[in-house]
Amino acid sequence: MLSGSKNSFKIQQHEPGPALRGPKSSAMNSRRNKNCQAFPCIPGEHVLEAAAHVRKIVRSRDGKGSILGTLYCTNLRVAFVPEPTPGDAVGAPRCSTRLHSEHDVALLCIRRLVAVNSFTKAKVLTASSTLKFIPEELILYCRDFRVLRFRFHDSGLEPRACQVTLAIVQAQGSSSVSAGMWYDTGAIRNLENAWLSTEESSSSSTLLFERPCDWEKELRRLGAAGWRVSPVNERFDMATSLPKYLWVPSRLLDNELKRAFGHFNARRIPRLCWHHPGGSDLLRAAGFHADSDPEKEDVRSVEALMLAGHAQCVIVETAVDLPSPAEIQLSYLKLRALCLPDSSVADEKWLSALEGTRWLEHVRACVRKACEVAVLLAERSRSIMLQESDDRDLNCLLASLIQVLSDPHTRTQSGFQSLLQKEWVVAGHPFLQRLNLLRDNDREESPVFLLFLDCVWQLLQQFPASFEFTETYLLALHDSSYIPFFSTFLFNCQWERDRRNQLEAALSGSGTMYLFAKGALSPQTHLFPWKNGSLSKKGWWRAQSSESLSEQDRSLRSSPSGCPLQPEGLLLPASVGPLIRLWRRCYLRGSQEVQRGLFASTLGELAEELDLLRGRLTGEGTC
Repeated sequence: MLSGSKNSFKIQQHEPGPALRGPKSSAMNSRRNKNCQAFPCIPGEHVLEAAAHVRKIVRSRDGKGSILGTLYCTNLRVAFVPEPTPGDAVGAPRCSTRLHSEHDVALLCIRRLVAVNSFTKAKVLTASSTLKFIPEELILYCRDFRVLRFRFHDSGLEPRACQVTLAIVQAQGSSSVSAGMWYDTGAIRNLENAWLSTEESSSSSTLLFERPCDWEKELRRLGAAGWRVSPVNERFDMATSLPKYLWVPSRLLDNELKRAFGHFNARRIPRLCWHHPGGSDLLRAAGFHADSDPEKEDVRSVEALMLAGHAQCVIVETAVDLPSPAEIQLSYLKLRALCLPDSSVADEKWLSALEGTRWLEHVRACVRKACEVAVLLAERSRSIMLQESDDRDLNCLLASLIQVLSDPHTRTQSGFQSLLQKEWVVAGHPFLQRLNLLRDNDREESPVFLLFLDCVWQLLQQFPASFEFTETYLLALHDSSYIPFFSTFLFNCQWERDRRNQLEAALSGSGTMYLFAKGALSPQTHLFPWKNGSLSKKGWWRAQSSESLSEQDRSLRSSPSGCPLQPEGLLLPASVGPLIRLWRRCYLRGSQEVQRGLFASTLGELAEELDLLRGRLTGEGTC
């Protein structure tokens, strides 16, 4: 449980230095107080500085559009509140109390802050920077690929421009400490409760998998009769990174189950992820512990977990054919540098530079492998175990993507949210390290979750009618991952969240073990690859392929008559080059030139685009 109270969370008011203070008349103080009172703060938030009559540069057809309003710096975010327009209703709110909108950005989401003046060189501002000029324009480069531009009036002679800029710099510098304090107090829960109270009641259908009843409900939906919910890890004394409750074979008792934990890295044993209607079971687990010795220890419980009552178990080494977290991070950094407006890549070389980032290659690999495993699940009744060294990164991605391909329920909004809770949040994906929200460990940073969202976006482009949600929903999830004041993306496992706030022996040796790698199944000479020898760092011994995935795929797709026979509810996406595209709406938001034509920034422009499309369709119809 989270400890402390919101009253224990305080931030000192930031005041500009003496050399930067301008004349403060009573009229100016009155105007500032009025602006601060008008800003709708959320619980625990307070305004540090505000500047009125600021213009936010927005997309428009001529590239010169702007919105007039007030720029606020609070202890949590930078927010822009547009001034009312003649079409607004009287008393209509102009700013959301939520932490994220098109005009707001959380402090920790700001990657780079640049002050611009026409008489001097643009300056990148850091916590130790000194500002020797009054900015005419302030540019915020965000970690979610947005670029926010604010222009101050009076040609750079407005003193409040300097004060609000310095407030943002100082607040951003202390935001890591501030977020850490929220991390250790009850302020997160207070903020979440305040935000959730504004959500629609439909969100209650999302399963959080924090209670046994959620696991029982999902198990009944899947129709997995041979499985049960085990409370063996309810106190996290078996494995701190695993969830409290696990799906295990019904006939395997908890006392027997406990013998299996020591055979796997971080004690992350095989457990059920999803049950296929045709009888197959999808499992996930960490790699085998190098010190475990099946010659001296009883491994019947391990065998029971992996076979799960089936005659055949296929082990899928997740790391094979997929990028490592370090490779994902390197590719992401190249992609971000390429997509931002200050990229130095020439237009004629942009597409080759995009391919050079390898981001789309990683997306293709993930979609392809998920599709292959989905085919294996649908082809016949078997257990398939995804195995990754620590079971906390690529296993999360692949297990989730397979279920999106195979289970129509996961393509609904509530089903997708439940999937994220089960396979990412409570399953122990290290969001705090991978997103690096507190910026305290760059070496562990890797946007594995964002790569998964990109893969889902690719499916959405190929099968738009199969999803209940749209691109906008995925984009909101992407951006929400950079808001560090909600527990979903601020912790590494369920144990951290809580701390802060039986199969019979007859099955032993009776099954056949396969290894799935590079699109083919290879039989194992021993049920466990580390029998009669230590584990190889390069993986287990592989036999000659005896069953080709392409042959299975053809048999799955076609009936004897040659007619398509795709299993009901299964999506089989194409992953060849041209069909895996750049998520332009996400990655190119900072470039106004590229974005033009992708969106209409006003209702008037939207009507113009619709008229244009209607005219083109009419013209094509008359040809």
